Amino acid sequence: MMSATSVDRGQPFHWGSGWLGLALLAFGLRLTAAFVTDGFHHPQVYEYEDLARAMLDGRGFTFHHLGITYHSYAPPLYAWLCALIYSAGGTVAAVLIVQILVSVGHVVLVQLLASRLFQRRDAGLIAGVLMALHPGLIIDASTKAHPLTFDALFFTFVIWQFWRLRDQPGYGRAVATGAVIGLGVLSRATIGVLLPLGCLWLFATSARQDWPKLLGRCVAVGVCAVAIVAPWTIRNTLIHRQFVPMVTVDSEVFWRGNNPA
Repeated sequence: MMSATSVDRGQPFHWGSGWLGLALLAFGLRLTAAFVTDGFHHPQVYEYEDLARAMLDGRGFTFHHLGITYHSYAPPLYAWLCALIYSAGGTVAAVLIVQILVSVGHVVLVQLLASRLFQRRDAGLIAGVLMALHPGLIIDASTKAHPLTFDALFFTFVIWQFWRLRDQPGYGRAVATGAVIGLGVLSRATIGVLLPLGCLWLFATSARQDWPKLLGRCVAVGVCAVAIVAPWTIRNTLIHRQFVPMVTVDSEVFWRGNNPA
């Protein structure tokens, strides 16, 4: 079986150089985009805004759509975050500021991950600059009250956590990896696909004698992820009286994505 790749296993983690400059570049571009588009005053809002307001108004996690009141219309994490910010006196502008900061953090994370993956600082710098300059990431973070910024971060963060888990295969790291996956699933359910893929990658890049230990770590990752998602799934199942892992609009979402009109 193949061993670890050319990247040194167990190498201590160090912050890569240039991350502060990348962070400032990414922050400046996103802040400029918000001001130029008047995003702080007139952002694009979606159903998550209504879900957050409904929770604050005492109507629970509900959304009225096409004459139907939905109780599981969207993954809950982003709406929860919006409701938390609003309950503290914040506005949609505050949500965008949080998104901009999260997007900046994503740029830095990609820079660190690329530097570690290729063992070259210039690789990290190039990856970070591409992330900082990406038009879609800038617009999503600066003008839209939508969870795409968080979804993108979670995908990268899960990969980072599995990378760290291979280098530091302790239960603490496994629990952290599972927690990131669980929170990510509450933002976008497809992030859950990275759980089995990440575990398979751990086995594929490890010596056979390490497999029993890795199996225990992967079980810990899965248990922790399920424990975080389970309360939402149980809530849905009790409300709808059938098993609903995340949302009840899968068929509509499938139609939207494949409707030629």
